[in-house]
Amino acid sequence: MYDLSYTDHAMAAHYHDDEIAEAIIEFERNLESLVLEAFASGVPIEQQWVFVSEPSSVPDWTVRIERRSTANDAED
Repeated sequence: MYDLSYTDHAMAAHYHDDEIAEAIIEFERNLESLVLEAFASGVPIEQQWVFVSEPSSVPDWTVRIERRSTANDAED
């Protein structure tokens, strides 16, 4: 499995509402799982994704996924 540093607790720490903090932690873990599973399945995830919501009262979203360079990448 991947050894990833979690930022969820740091991000969640900015919220005084425990429910929001827990939702942030869960969201980040779900997103991480989705990205890793898609990558393992060969999905080309490194790109910009646009989600248009219906009805118009719900915001649209743009999500950009970029691969981060690591020390291991430099050794390859």
